[in-house]
Formats: sequence, C-alpha cells, structure tokens
Amino acid sequence: MFGYATSLRSRTQGRCTSAVEFDHYAQVVAG
Repeated sequence: MFGYATSLRSRTQGRCTSAVEFDHYAQVVAG
C-alpha cells in the first residue's frame, strides 16, 4: 500500500485521486 498514491499520481499526471477508509471488523475465534 505504501507508494500507491505516488504511483497513481505519476501514472495519471496528477489527474486522479484516491481515498482509503475503514470498512469493518471481522470476528475471530477466541483463544
């Protein structure tokens, strides 16, 4: 994920933007 925004910006000459947001937690088995 590191460098993704820089790569996207360079490939689109700065015409594209991106956003990352939290989706959800997943339950895990205890123990």
